Amino acid sequence: MSRGVDNGQDPPAAFMRHLSTEIRSAAEDLEHALTRCESLHDQFVRAAEDSRTWGRLEEALTDELRHRRLAIRFLTAAAIPDLLRSEADTAAIRFPDLAATGERLPPLPADTAPAAVASWWDGLSPAEKQVVTERTTSWCGRTDGLPAAVRHNANLITLAEEIHARAGGVLDEVAAASASDGGPLPRHTGTDDADDRERRDLRGLLKLRALLSPLGTDLGVPESVVPAESLAALDDITTPLDQRGLYLLDAREYPLRTAVVLGDLERAHTVVLHVPGTTTTVDLRLYREAMWMSALRDEAGRILGDDRGGRDGIAVVDWIGYRAPYDIATRRALGESGIRWIVPGEATDRTYARQAAPLLARCAQGLRATLGPDVRLVASGHSYGASVLGLALTQTEVFDACIVTGCPGLFTSDISTLHVPDGQFYAAVATGDVVTRLGIFGPEVNRLPGVHSLAPVPHLAVYPDGKAWTRFNMGHESYYDRGSSLLHDLAAAVVGEDVPHRWPSWAT
Repeated sequence: MSRGVDNGQDPPAAFMRHLSTEIRSAAEDLEHALTRCESLHDQFVRAAEDSRTWGRLEEALTDELRHRRLAIRFLTAAAIPDLLRSEADTAAIRFPDLAATGERLPPLPADTAPAAVASWWDGLSPAEKQVVTERTTSWCGRTDGLPAAVRHNANLITLAEEIHARAGGVLDEVAAASASDGGPLPRHTGTDDADDRERRDLRGLLKLRALLSPLGTDLGVPESVVPAESLAALDDITTPLDQRGLYLLDAREYPLRTAVVLGDLERAHTVVLHVPGTTTTVDLRLYREAMWMSALRDEAGRILGDDRGGRDGIAVVDWIGYRAPYDIATRRALGESGIRWIVPGEATDRTYARQAAPLLARCAQGLRATLGPDVRLVASGHSYGASVLGLALTQTEVFDACIVTGCPGLFTSDISTLHVPDGQFYAAVATGDVVTRLGIFGPEVNRLPGVHSLAPVPHLAVYPDGKAWTRFNMGHESYYDRGSSLLHDLAAAVVGEDVPHRWPSWAT
């Protein structure tokens, strides 16, 4: 087995890092190493105690003295990571432009608002831009207002570095398990411990790399880390490889956050910023999201026809840029009876939406700053992600239209409070989708005045290349089914086509 996921290759080139960031990173590494050393030493102490006999009394006394001395050293060393973090805070204030190598970093913009960042970037010389991207790679990859190509190239470097940094421990564990009994990766107890989180984010990183790599590329990891069946979903993503980009990669905290571009932002005249819903993490939902948004893009391109740019005129930014609720419902014991009931899960919690909305608004403002005023920018959200949009639309005015699917509420009963042009707010409701009727975050969206309701009623769709009957939509996850009524109408709304009301009078 090769070392790491890079098949024995050297780690990516280490560009200059900010001094305070590197001090803090060193503190984390030291704390992890000390914890591991202390744990291993405890195992040795227990083994030594179990082997004590009267015939080896001198050895036992020597062990005891040595162990006590080492315990004192551990107590002293345990304070070093916190002291280093304090030093990192001081360095960030006193030397904000100093790299870990001692060289000065290029000055970053004082104002990090997306429009200000875009203006600052445009004012740099080519040489200055190269220095910024080489020395502040991670910052470039996650900063709204920078061009998509700059962010993509920076994020590819960060992706490789994150995989290299995380993979060793997991693969060592796999190797140990295989050497012992040939069994699969051991399952950890606990609902969400640090090892579980690290493993999930590593899988997400590897799936991201596979999404951006030619089909059949060897990831260099066993199936116990990334099962082959999860990679099989790549076959259903119709956006060509050369039209996939990495707009955001932020792996500083769990869960891993990302945004994937499907299409060419520089050529597109219409851009969709899409927000997925509950249970969406890079590990669990990346490929499903890319498949759904590829279907939306394909349908919009077919509606446009080749004369208006077809699919190449459409781009989607699929934004997994927030911590989405992890479950819809959960089983809990009520009282002391021990009886377990199904109760609402995280999907009813407003906290996730409130934390996500300003991040989403900032992302949208960054897109507008780089795309310019002439590109049609469409907000899109499914399920909980649609509710996130409801909050974000009170914080930014950059969108030209909005479409929501399976929305449990917009946190408002008056869409005039949302910054969307009149007549450009669309809500789709699939048959059997009870989520839209629960009123979790406000009234049923399709019944709000000013909302254009899209219905799952099959109808004849007319394209420049022919006609086709659309199919019925059924259920909360049917909105982006190829050939369906709602996919056609959603795509028509994306490109600004008039979408007739199709609800029967008794249903409105």
